Amino acid sequence: MFRIPVCLLLLLNCTLLLHAQDIGLYRNYLYNNFYNLNPAAAGFDGAFISQITVAKKWMGISGSPTSQVFSNSLRLGEDEFYDPHKFIIRPFINLAPRVGLGFTVYNETSGPLRHTGLLLAYAYHISIYESRLSFGLSGLISQYHLDAGEFEPVNTDDPSLYSSTTAIVPDVNFGAMYYNRQFFTGISANGLVNFKKVMDHTKTFPDIIVCGGYKFKINKTYKFEPSLFIWRYGQGSYSTDINCKLYFKDKNWLLLSYQGSSEALFGFGLSIRNGIQLCYYYSTNTNGLASYNAGSQSISFRVDIAELVKKHR
Repeated sequence: MFRIPVCLLLLLNCTLLLHAQDIGLYRNYLYNNFYNLNPAAAGFDGAFISQITVAKKWMGISGSPTSQVFSNSLRLGEDEFYDPHKFIIRPFINLAPRVGLGFTVYNETSGPLRHTGLLLAYAYHISIYESRLSFGLSGLISQYHLDAGEFEPVNTDDPSLYSSTTAIVPDVNFGAMYYNRQFFTGISANGLVNFKKVMDHTKTFPDIIVCGGYKFKINKTYKFEPSLFIWRYGQGSYSTDINCKLYFKDKNWLLLSYQGSSEALFGFGLSIRNGIQLCYYYSTNTNGLASYNAGSQSISFRVDIAELVKKHR
C-alpha cells in the first residue's frame, strides 16, 4: 500500500499531466530544445542539434516521476546570418533556408501512470533585417497508460483497481517568435485540439505561454541573459518563471531559475569538446513538498552535429 504522502504526490502529478501537460517535454525548455515548448523555435538555435535528457523528480520517493526526452532540431539552411567576423555562414544543409524541423520522442512514468509520445515540429523563419520572425506548428501523439497491477489495494473487493486503462491522444501546438542574436520574444498555444475526455478529465482550453529574454554582453568573455515565461493553464491558473543565465564564451553557462510551480532551480552547461555539451540541473521545492523529497535532477548531452561535421571537413 502506498503511503499517504506518495499518493498525494502521484495524484498531483497525474493532474498536471492530464490537465496542463506539465511534463519534462515542456517544462525543461531551458536545457531541452526550445521547439518542444514553442514550435516556432525549431531550427533557430543551430543547424542540427541533437539532445538526450534523463530526469528524476522528487528523489527519495518511491514511484516519483522519471522522464526521458530525445530531441532533434534541424535547420534546412542558414545562409542569411553572418558570423561574428562578418563572413557568410556556410550552411550545413541548404535545401530550404527558411525552414526548421523538430523531432522528439519522450517517455514519463509516475508510479502506475506512464506517458509516452512523439512530437514533430515545423517552423518557417522570415528575415527582417538582422532579425527573424518565425511561425511554427507541431503535432504530437501521446499514449497514457494506467497500470492497475502497480496498485496494492487495501480493499481487494473493488474491481476497478484491477482494470488497466490506456488512452491515445493526438494534439497540435502553434507558436510565433521574433528573435535575433541578442533577444527573443514569443507566444505559443499548446493543446489546440485535445478537448476530449481523457481518463476522467476533460480539457477545454489550450495552455498559453508568453516568453521573452535579452542577452546582455558584459565583456568579450561573459554574457548575461534574463528571461521571463508566463504560463496560463487552460482557463485556470497562471504561473511565472524567472530565469537568469550567465554565458562563458557562449559555450558554457550557469543557470538560476525560480519557477511559478514553487520550484527553485540551479543548472550548468559544460562544453566537453567542440560540438558536445553536458547539461545538468538540480531543483528543489519551496513549498511543503520539500520536506517529503530530496529535490529533482536532470542530466543531458547536447550535440551540435553540424559543428562536428564542419570540424572534420
